[in-house]
Amino acid sequence: MAAKGFGTRPHLESPLQQAQQALIQGNWEQAESQLQALVTTRRLDPVEQGIAHDLQGQLAMVRGDLAAALVQFQQAIICQPQSALFHAHLGILLRRRGERERALSILERAIKLDPKEVEAQAALGDLRQAQGILDQAIGHYLAALERGIGDPDLPYQLGLCFWKLERTEEAIPWFEQVLELQPDHGDARYMLSVLRVLPAPTKTPPDWVSRLFDDYAPVFEAHSVKILGYRGHERLVQAVSAVAGPNRTFSHGLDLGCGTGLVGSLFRGRVKSLVGVDLSARMIQQAHDKGIYDHLFQMDLLEFLQRTEQSFDLILAGDVFIYIGDLSQSFAACAQSLTPGGILAITTEQGLPEQDYTLGSKTGRYAHSPSYLRQLGASHGLEESCSELFTLRLEGSQPVQGCVWCWQKPPK
Repeated sequence: MAAKGFGTRPHLESPLQQAQQALIQGNWEQAESQLQALVTTRRLDPVEQGIAHDLQGQLAMVRGDLAAALVQFQQAIICQPQSALFHAHLGILLRRRGERERALSILERAIKLDPKEVEAQAALGDLRQAQGILDQAIGHYLAALERGIGDPDLPYQLGLCFWKLERTEEAIPWFEQVLELQPDHGDARYMLSVLRVLPAPTKTPPDWVSRLFDDYAPVFEAHSVKILGYRGHERLVQAVSAVAGPNRTFSHGLDLGCGTGLVGSLFRGRVKSLVGVDLSARMIQQAHDKGIYDHLFQMDLLEFLQRTEQSFDLILAGDVFIYIGDLSQSFAACAQSLTPGGILAITTEQGLPEQDYTLGSKTGRYAHSPSYLRQLGASHGLEESCSELFTLRLEGSQPVQGCVWCWQKPPK
C-alpha cells in the first residue's frame, strides 16, 4: 500500500549516499558491498552508524529477510533515538511481519517525533485503512501528501478510502489524479471502471487482486468467516458430496484461488494429491504453513491451467470467479483439465438475469447470471449436476446472494 518504499535522505556522506542510490536502483549486491566496505574500513560516528544500519535493514527487507531487517532497524534507532524516519521504517517492517499493534505504536512514536514524516503518516494510513478506520486513514494520507507530492500511491489510497465510505464523487478525482501522475496505473484505471467512469474490463487486474489479499492475509479467515459469515467453502463440500457421494475420494484435486486453504482443508481427507493456486504470496505462505497442499503455485489461475499437463478429477473455485467477468477462457481451460467423470465445483455471486456479468460499483467484484454460467458449461461439454442459491457472506450487514455450482465431464 502507500508505505511500500523508503524515502530519500538529503545531506548524506558520499559513500552512504552511493549505497542508498544503489539500493533504490535495485542494485542490491552493489549496495551490500558498499555498505560492507564502509562499516569495515571506516570508523563511523553515531549518525553514520544509524544510517548504515537503516540501509542494511532496507536491503534485508527487500530481500525478504525480515528477521535481519528487524535487527538492523532496531540498531539504527539505538544510534539515533530521535529519528522519525528510522521509527517509520521499523513500523513498516513490523506491519509486514503481521505485528500490527507494535507497528501502530512505533509509527505513532514516529509522527510524535516528526508530524511531517511522510512514510510514517502513509504507513499509519495503511494500518487504519486495514482496520476499517477510514476517516483516520484519510487524515494520515492527507498529511503524507503535503510532502509526498508526486507519489501516485497516496492519491490512490485516498480514492480507495472514499470509495469504501461510498463517497463516490470524492473518490473519483483522486483516481483521476493518479492517472495524471502515472497514466499506466492499472489499479486506478480499474477503480475508475468500477465507478463507471471508464468501461469495465473483462477481469480484475491480477496485481490488484494480489495486493488486496496480501494485505488481507493476516486476518482473512477470522474476518471472512467470523465477521462476514462466509460459508462458500462449506457449501462447496456439501455440493460435491451431493453429486459424488460422501465417500468418494479423488486422485488429483485442484483448488483455484486457494487462499489460506479454507476450501482445501475441508477436502484434504478426500483427495490423494491436492494442488493450490493463488495470486497472493502471503495467502500462499499461510496455506503452505498449514501443510494442506501437496503443491502450491503463486500464479494466475488461467495461466496455470493453460500450462499444466496434469489432469484433475476435482477442480474447486471458491469465491475466485468473482474477480473474473468473462469466464469463457476459464471454463474452457477447466474443461480441458478435467478427467472424464471429473467434477468442477465453484461459487459465484448472483448477477442480473439480463446480463452475462456485471462489475459491482460498491464491491469491485463481478456477479454472473445463471443463464450465462449454464451456457458456458454446456458449450464446453460439461453437464450441470448442481446449482443452489445461498447467502455467500454479509456485506454492510446485508446478505450477498451467491450460488454454488457443480458440473461433471461426461465419462468416455
